[in-house]
Amino acid sequence: MTVFWALAAQAIISITRLLTTMTVGGRFAPQNVPEGAMLGSESQLGYYSSAFGVLMIIMALHEGLVTTPMTVFMPKQDRDNEKSFSGSMLLASLIFIVSVVAVSIFGWILGTVFADQISDKYKNVVSVLVVVAALAPFQVLREFARRWMLAKLAVLQSAWLEILFATLFLASLAALVWTANVSAIAAFTVVAIANVVGLIVWWIFYGSEFRIVSQTSKPHLVENFRYGRWVAGENLCSVVTMYFCNWFLLVRINESAAGVFFACFSVMLLANPFLLGVCSLLGARTAQEYTKGGWSALLKTLSQYGAFVVTILIGFSIGLWLLGPELTNLFFGQNFQAYFDANFGGINWITSVLGLAVPFLGISFVLTTALLAVGRPRDSFVSAIVGMVVLVGVNFCFAEPTLLTAAYSFVAATLANTAFRAACLWLAWLGREKVQFSG
Repeated sequence: MTVFWALAAQAIISITRLLTTMTVGGRFAPQNVPEGAMLGSESQLGYYSSAFGVLMIIMALHEGLVTTPMTVFMPKQDRDNEKSFSGSMLLASLIFIVSVVAVSIFGWILGTVFADQISDKYKNVVSVLVVVAALAPFQVLREFARRWMLAKLAVLQSAWLEILFATLFLASLAALVWTANVSAIAAFTVVAIANVVGLIVWWIFYGSEFRIVSQTSKPHLVENFRYGRWVAGENLCSVVTMYFCNWFLLVRINESAAGVFFACFSVMLLANPFLLGVCSLLGARTAQEYTKGGWSALLKTLSQYGAFVVTILIGFSIGLWLLGPELTNLFFGQNFQAYFDANFGGINWITSVLGLAVPFLGISFVLTTALLAVGRPRDSFVSAIVGMVVLVGVNFCFAEPTLLTAAYSFVAATLANTAFRAACLWLAWLGREKVQFSG
């Protein structure tokens, strides 16, 4: 049942994101609307996805510096120290938010100074980025709340929090469609509103579980940073790998190309409810098993979860290869098929090719939880660099960028990343008697 609720919570997150992508892409636009109404389009989806990638960089850094170390170290706290440890983690999250706000203000000042030198296309991107930067703190805090509950294995409560958020957000999104006010900026705004309500409810129930103690906060923050700096670096590389193609297509072709690619990418991410749901639980589980039983317990857990994950994702990959174009049309409508008709002879291979990466993503996630549990975050970081370099290299190998080239580059990067992680874990196992994490 714990696995079921972990999957349910991640399914809610992923379905909500998919519905957001479909809405911003114009899938739910009603017929016979007034001229000038905002109902979403592939261009708006291009702006949304590019800004969402930047938001994911912020979230990835927060995950590396705060929530992943929290997941690893929480099982090691006794009942007397849990509240002070939780308070230290909340303090770390707030410090991170202040840093993000400071960087965002600096970026806004630079954008104002050089506004006259920015083209209209990039002015639209900058406008969305300003909104994302202003609203990111609420997203960061909600993610902290979710991961804190998962670290305590309060999976059922986490799922109910996600249900509350999804209900509020989807109702707001429906209101945007009803009032013909669908745009990238409007979508990010209603996300923030739903986050605020969800955070208030969470704090009412769990605020008493946090106590900031000055004597213990500094050691906790230092320990988090020593461990999390490698995880943050890995997460940064991973997010760049996920969204580089989108940014590359936006710059080298146009926002419509970026939006169409992100639509196909979103269909591939239908595997996320399963993948991230299992692995969010596996992260806490592997840390606990390794602490209790060492390598034997860890490998037993990996074999059980790994076989399950890979079997499901291979089936999903085969399904995307066969039905990828049909699913893309189903979720995003004829506007996107018209793009393929005009540019690719009516054939959409993008979704099918991206589906080839899904099993490797699953193996990579499972291997990552093991590397973190045995105290090898640096190996995980280097693996992410390898994947990112492969992806960027493949894209720049071709004089003319295309959506299909971008899809192949993502598959190659995922394969390289997974292979390198497997090699690192094997070397860690060979030297298991000597492995001691030292920061």
